[in-house]
Amino acid sequence: MIVAQLAKIDTTMTPELRLFDVPNDDRQVEIRRVARLLDSWLMAQESPAPDPEAVHKVECKLHASIKNSSLFGSVLSFAGLNLWVDERTPEGVVEIQESINL
Repeated sequence: MIVAQLAKIDTTMTPELRLFDVPNDDRQVEIRRVARLLDSWLMAQESPAPDPEAVHKVECKLHASIKNSSLFGSVLSFAGLNLWVDERTPEGVVEIQESINL
C-alpha cells in the first residue's frame, strides 16, 4: 500500500490521507512461491525418517521455480539461510548455506 497525503487549500485543517493499492508485484509472488517450496524442502529433510527420493523431488521443484523466475542468479536469504541457483548450479540442485548476522 502507498500512503499519499493530499494537500488542502485551508491550512488550518489536517490533510486527509488516502491509501492506494499497489498492483501485484511479480517478484513478491515469486518470493512467496520460493519460500513455500523452501519450507517444504527443509521440512522433508527434517522429518523423523526422511525419504531421499521425496527430498530430491521437492529440491528439484525448488530449483525449477528459482531457475524459471527473475530470482535466478540471486542470493536469497530466508531465516538465516542463503540459497541460490545460478548457471554453475547442477540441474535439480539448490545451493544453500547458513548465514549469521552479527
